Amino acid sequence: MPKTFEDYLRERIAKFSPWVIHRDTRGLDEGDDHPQYQLRSEKSQADGYASLDGSALVPTAELGTGTADATTYLRGDGTWDTPSGSGSGDVVGPASATNNAIVFFSGTTGKLVKDLAAVPSSTPAASTIPISDGSGKLDAWVTPAEAWPVGAVFIAVVSTDPATLLGYGTWSAIATGRTLVGIDTGDSDFNTVEETGGAKTVASSGTVSAIAATATAGVRIGTGAANAAAQTHTHAAPTFTGSATSVVQPYFVVYMWKRTA
Repeated sequence: MPKTFEDYLRERIAKFSPWVIHRDTRGLDEGDDHPQYQLRSEKSQADGYASLDGSALVPTAELGTGTADATTYLRGDGTWDTPSGSGSGDVVGPASATNNAIVFFSGTTGKLVKDLAAVPSSTPAASTIPISDGSGKLDAWVTPAEAWPVGAVFIAVVSTDPATLLGYGTWSAIATGRTLVGIDTGDSDFNTVEETGGAKTVASSGTVSAIAATATAGVRIGTGAANAAAQTHTHAAPTFTGSATSVVQPYFVVYMWKRTA
C-alpha cells in the first residue's frame, strides 16, 4: 500500500522529535512512545495510575502497604497501622446501666466503666448543684447558698462583703475586737449564743488587814516616883490600787460576718 502524506509526516516527526502523534490510541502497546498519555496496562503499576473499584473508590491495596480494615488507619508514609494506646473500640460498662448515671472508669484498662450515682430526676434550677444522700447517690439539687445558711459565720482576711464574694445572702459584721468561744451550757459566762463579756485589762486593787490596837505602859521622865499611865495607840490599815494588767491572749485578726438573710 502506498504511503499517505500522513504516514510520511509521522515518519519525519518521529525522526526529528521524541513526540509521536497518534491518530487513534486504541490497540497501542507498551512499545509505543506515548509520553502524552498512559496505557491501560500501566494501571495499578509503578509510575502508573490508580484504578477505581466498582464504587469508584481507589482500592485500599493501592493506597498503602499492610492490612487495611476497620481498626487501622493510613499513615503519612503509606502504610496501614493500628492506633497506639491500650484503649480502642467501644467502651464496655455494666450489663445494665442507670439512666443519667455518672460514669467512672473501672480499673486501669481505659475500656471498662461503671455507674457511680444517678443524677436527681428533678429539673435543676439555675446555679444549683447535686448533693448526695450519703449512700453514693445524688438525690437533690441545691444552691451553693446552702454552704452558708442563715446564721452561719463567714471568716475572711478581706473586708469585702460576703454577699459580693459568694453572690448571695445578707451579712453583718460581728464580734469586732473579740474572739470566738465555743458554747458551754455549764458555765454561765459561755452558755448563751452571741453572749459577750471579758475585758482587755484588769486593774489590781485591795486593802491590807488592819493591825490590832495595842496598849503600852508609859515611862516617867524626870522626878517623881510613879511611871506614867499606860497609853494605847492604833495602827490604821493601809489601802493600795495597782495599775491595769493586760489579759489579752495571742491573737490573729480576721473579718467575721454573720448571715442574717
